[in-house]
Amino acid sequence: MNPRERFLNAIRRKPVDRVPKHAFWTPEVIGMVKEKTGHEDPDEYFGIEVKSVTDTCFDFSPRFDEYFGNLEKEGRTKKKNWDEWIEREHGPKTVDEWGVYRDFGDFYHFNRMTHTMGDLKTVDELREWPWPVLNTREYFEGVERNTRDLRDRNIATVGYYNCIFEQAWYLRGMDNLFMDFYENPRFAEYLLDKITEIDTMAALKLTEMDVDIYYTGDDVATQLGMMMSPEMWRKWIKPRAKSVIDVIKNADPDGLIWYHSDGNNREILPDLAEIGCDVLHPIQPECMDPVEVHRELGDRVSFWGTIGTQSLMPFGTPREVKDEVFRIIETFDAYRGGLVIAPTHFLEPDVPWDNITAFFEAVDEAL
Repeated sequence: MNPRERFLNAIRRKPVDRVPKHAFWTPEVIGMVKEKTGHEDPDEYFGIEVKSVTDTCFDFSPRFDEYFGNLEKEGRTKKKNWDEWIEREHGPKTVDEWGVYRDFGDFYHFNRMTHTMGDLKTVDELREWPWPVLNTREYFEGVERNTRDLRDRNIATVGYYNCIFEQAWYLRGMDNLFMDFYENPRFAEYLLDKITEIDTMAALKLTEMDVDIYYTGDDVATQLGMMMSPEMWRKWIKPRAKSVIDVIKNADPDGLIWYHSDGNNREILPDLAEIGCDVLHPIQPECMDPVEVHRELGDRVSFWGTIGTQSLMPFGTPREVKDEVFRIIETFDAYRGGLVIAPTHFLEPDVPWDNITAFFEAVDEAL
């Protein structure tokens, strides 16, 4: 069984010859891998069977510079963050293609945002927003070439088409968005519908790229529970997420949906299975028992993650890391499929090298 077959079989809950694995890397950990092994690509060094082929599916609206330039002249932007924006090169460390200003700090992978729709009040103002457009033809030609190359190397491919709730609050501010749900519902409806429309265009474009897995998700829970009621989530987010998934499944019946959502979101996991999510990520063990979740939903959906990056990976011993990997694989009966074992989020700089190698060694030793 080659790596791609193994990975896709696992998500489809079919037998595998070994359990597929994955990890997200911070730049510091990538540097650690290079220092320890001499390898530039940790995915290749550790034998990861899947790789992303997208950065972003979007590009700036042609109206972007003019729109924000006019706002600046009119004094409608926050000067502390925007006084130099025209001089900066548009990119992931300044202004993203949605118009969100991101100030990357020095604390792991986190960043601060300026919610540039924070002062908007009307649907007409939303209609004037310079919404992003699909990325260039050259970009997608590169995605297509990369996808073919990885398939030739028997590596599964992932394309990210964006989120809905998170994109809305990145633009609007979380406090404002929740207030909109109650006090300005027409505004909230237009905002979420427009994001969904743009996401759908990106998802459809990815179906032309022949990717294996379509990546989306929304963080809608804290580690104590949902940050909104399940009923609110089902009203505002679920139908829109389902509409994009339905479009993908119609265009690519073999396509697989990977849905990311941190925290204790257990109340909506059955809903995510219902709307067509094939694999749920990350099933955070600090706030949910992965074994119980698997027992409840393992016949309907697969799981990607389960190994804690807040607890076990930074603070456990290599022996404890191995024992947990063995336990999850055994209790999931993972050789029958249904599991991509992985740390639940980015491996941060405080994760010891010996714990990283222990994780990957355990996956191989579990044969």
